[in-house]
Amino acid sequence: MNSEQQAAPPALLLASVVLLACGSAISQARAEPPRYTVEVLGSLAEAPQGTPASLPGALAGAETVVGRSMTPDGSWQAFAWSRGTMRALEGFPGYGSSSASGVNSRGTIVGALSTADGGSPRPAVWTEGGLSILPTLGGPFGAAAAINESGHIAGWSAAGATVWVGGVPVVLPNPDGFGQSFALSISDAGDVAGHSMRQTGGSCPVLWTGQIAAELPTPPGSVGQANAVNNLAEVVGSIIDAQYDNRAVLWRAGQFLDLGTLGGPLPWAFAADINDRSQIVGASDSPLGFTGFLWEDGEMYDLRRFLAPGYDYEITTANAITDDGVIAATASIDGRQTAVLLRPVPAPGAMAVLALCSAPLVLRRARPALR
Repeated sequence: MNSEQQAAPPALLLASVVLLACGSAISQARAEPPRYTVEVLGSLAEAPQGTPASLPGALAGAETVVGRSMTPDGSWQAFAWSRGTMRALEGFPGYGSSSASGVNSRGTIVGALSTADGGSPRPAVWTEGGLSILPTLGGPFGAAAAINESGHIAGWSAAGATVWVGGVPVVLPNPDGFGQSFALSISDAGDVAGHSMRQTGGSCPVLWTGQIAAELPTPPGSVGQANAVNNLAEVVGSIIDAQYDNRAVLWRAGQFLDLGTLGGPLPWAFAADINDRSQIVGASDSPLGFTGFLWEDGEMYDLRRFLAPGYDYEITTANAITDDGVIAATASIDGRQTAVLLRPVPAPGAMAVLALCSAPLVLRRARPALR
């Protein structure tokens, strides 16, 4: 046995010890949110001073965002943004403002058009074939709020919370003792989240499973709504409690969880979206004012603190999040609310741990070359 063979066992033992330790270190490094790069989506045109430039509604993957942009005449125009380019979504003669609030991976976009005189909205769908208006029940108005991967659309019409399947409207039932209902989100599993209006006043968050409406639990004396549901039937939204505090909340397995705030002077927060990793985004008051947040594993994080070096933006709201952690958000830029896209990059701690843990493997591969 030569000297190199005698030295090999200690080296292999050291590599094994380092690799075992790395498993725990990587888990700890991942406990902190990643850093994010920021891409400003801009606007369709120069809008009047003091008005928002653009607001995101939904996103699909890392490169497609839909929403609305302010026009020079002060009306909203639906947009689709992809790979650095924002385009206006077409309208119909006789219609004015438009907005896009949902998109799936096939590129089907849903939203609403309003009549030129500012009248009632109509539910709209944009596809490669162009724009179409969805049929409604109970009257010629409504809105499409969300779309899943099967192409099922959730929204509302005069008849109440509505799901369109193959373009055909199906009205969802109201919970007992409730009036008008609104559907705001639909999962790939077909669960629908939204809210219903109490006949005595105020709204209540609701989860529909098929044709079964379940009132979600809230503290006594509160009102609220459910804004999003994921494929695990976890629901997020907001409530206003009896003390008039606005709370971001999560409903999981029928249980109510207050997500807390970022510690600002106002007890105010709301949850906008949740992905299948149970990551939640929204906005909260903070010592720096209204701030977009990421919530995961029981902790709420101020997204401004997790921007990558060189990206100094005032993130005011986080609107939507994909399963890969890409976030559509709103930032205050030159005093105007503007849509932005946040893309996660590995945190510096995770990169250092990865480099350390890769070293033993590199050394093991290099040893035969020394013989």
